Amino acid sequence: MDKLITHFLDMDDNRLAYCEHGQGSDLLLLHGNSQSKRIFRRYQLEHFASFHTIAIDSPGHGESTCNNEKLCYAGCCDAACCLCEKLGITDCSIIGYSDGANIALLMATTAPRLVKKAVLLSPNYRVSGLTPAIINIIRICERILGFLSRLGLNTGKAAKRMGMMLEDVPTSEKELCALETDITILYAEHDVVRPAHLQRLASLIPNASLMRIDGCRHMTILNHHRAIDRIKNAVCS
Repeated sequence: MDKLITHFLDMDDNRLAYCEHGQGSDLLLLHGNSQSKRIFRRYQLEHFASFHTIAIDSPGHGESTCNNEKLCYAGCCDAACCLCEKLGITDCSIIGYSDGANIALLMATTAPRLVKKAVLLSPNYRVSGLTPAIINIIRICERILGFLSRLGLNTGKAAKRMGMMLEDVPTSEKELCALETDITILYAEHDVVRPAHLQRLASLIPNASLMRIDGCRHMTILNHHRAIDRIKNAVCS
C-alpha cells in the first residue's frame, strides 16, 4: 500500500498538516473531533484513489497546531479554505465526518463557489442536535481536562477540542436555505445526533438528501460498506 506523505502549510503562528494523493477531481476529507487525517487512509488509497484527495488535520488535531485561545468551527473552516487557495483548488467536493461535516457545512455557506458537493456524515449544526447524554459527557470531559491542564498536565488541547463541540456552527438557517451546493447527509442507525435535528437540517437545504445507514453507530459509519457505497454515489454522480 502506498505511503501517504504529510505536508505542512504555515499560517500565521499555526501549521496545518495535510496529505495529498492521486490525480483527478479535487476531494477534501475532513475528520471528526479529536481524530486526525489518518482515519481517511483507505479513502485516499482505495475508495477514492481516482480522485485528487486532500486529507487535513484540523487545527489543534493530529499534526496541526493551534496557538489560539480556543478552537472554533470558523477557524477550522478558514484553515481549510486557505489550504485550498494555496493548492490552487477552486472547485472541490468534500466528505466531512462528524465535526468535519460541520466544518464542510460552514465552508459551503461561506465559500459556495469553492464547494460544489458535500457529503456530511452525522453533522450537527447546533449543539442541541446532539443527544442530551452526549452533551453532558462532553461538558464533564471539558471540565476534567481543563482542571488537569491547570494542574500542569498536557490536556489543554483536548479541553479545547471538547469546548468546540459545545458551540453552534456559526451559520444561520437563512444561509442554509440559500445553499446551492449539492448536499448529501448520512447518519447512523445508532447515532449521537438526534434524527429530528438531521431532518430539520435536510429540510432547510434545497434539494438535500438524507439517509440513515442501518447496522452501524456514530463511530463506525465512516467505514460501513453501505455508507461508503452511498458516499461514492454522491461524489461520483
